[in-house]
Amino acid sequence: MRILLVGAGCTGAATAVKLRERLGPDVLICVWEKARGAGGRYTTSRDAYPDGLRADLGAQYATVDPKDVESLALMEAIVREGAASLMSPESVVDIAERAPGTIQYRGNSGQNGIVKCMLNMAKAEVTYERRVSKLDLRGAVWTATAYDGAVEQFDCVIMCVPGYGPGGDNLNKIHGNWEKQIKMQDWKDLEVPHDCRFSLALWLQPGHQQRLEAFFGDKVEKLQDGSSVELLVWQSRKDGEPQDGPQVVVAHTSQGARGNKNQAQPRMTEAVMNALQIPSRSVTSSKIITWFQSQVLHASSASRCLVACEAPPLILAGDYFTTSSFTGCVQSASAASAEAARLVTGRPSVSQAKQEHAPSGASKEGTGKAGGGKGKGKGKGKGKDKGKGYPG
Repeated sequence: MRILLVGAGCTGAATAVKLRERLGPDVLICVWEKARGAGGRYTTSRDAYPDGLRADLGAQYATVDPKDVESLALMEAIVREGAASLMSPESVVDIAERAPGTIQYRGNSGQNGIVKCMLNMAKAEVTYERRVSKLDLRGAVWTATAYDGAVEQFDCVIMCVPGYGPGGDNLNKIHGNWEKQIKMQDWKDLEVPHDCRFSLALWLQPGHQQRLEAFFGDKVEKLQDGSSVELLVWQSRKDGEPQDGPQVVVAHTSQGARGNKNQAQPRMTEAVMNALQIPSRSVTSSKIITWFQSQVLHASSASRCLVACEAPPLILAGDYFTTSSFTGCVQSASAASAEAARLVTGRPSVSQAKQEHAPSGASKEGTGKAGGGKGKGKGKGKGKDKGKGYPG
């Protein structure tokens, strides 16, 4: 049995874990991710910046509703793996994107480390820098075509990428006859509105500990009233870096950011440095990202996933069915994996079908393997991600 997950963000990784729990060790779980590493909206930048200091440019924390038993249990498993830690509620601020009563977890090696941990727990076969261009129903299987030329067949496909809208990794960028499986009444659930934000990371020279402490007090983040920046995060304090060395701060705009990021960067940099009362010449490096599809504003679906086709299964999952939080992603992942397990149980797999229709005397060995491994593992282990994100 071969299952393809499109997208190695939080929903995709959580879906891989839940599939493994439900279907056991013999199912091949393949993940195709267009970026150079896992994370999606849990994106962490650490390549080619001074002093090896990282910056979380998407979600600053994994937000968990402690009343949701399944997502809390998964996060506790991630903590036991050493990939996450619970934040003290006194160190973070209340923002609209973190629902009252939720708790926040940081990735011990960056927020994308939480996603990587789940993929490892699932023993998934992940291929980075592989972007799906087409998905077509052909006979009893789904045929996935990638921009790198890979063409493979799968018994089940679960698409864990954002819904329709701006950005380069959404459902409307994947062509093929799969779209004919979507009913008219379902389109509204795929087109839910998201906000748009800019996120800016600034790497600072040593020597500014007193100014940073004066601004942040005993917290790692602080809300701002200005139009250029809404949330400032002391990344280095969050990561436990020595405060007398080089530092990283991250700034997020409010919802509804407009314009070009290159025009926004100088305004944001000026606002941050003025707020911190640190000279702009102290900035040694910077990076800005546009999150075209950030926080889901209002999910419209009554279900936590969408079964577009039952035979062979095609399922859509993501926070646009639930909420933009770790719990929301796990809720959608759990629903999608449950539907997949229900639909694939008892069905002949790709390899079984090939064996049943193989010519007399033809070799049947190796027919269930993953497409000869073309492109497998490309870019694996790199930390810089290109997914869309949300800062809450």
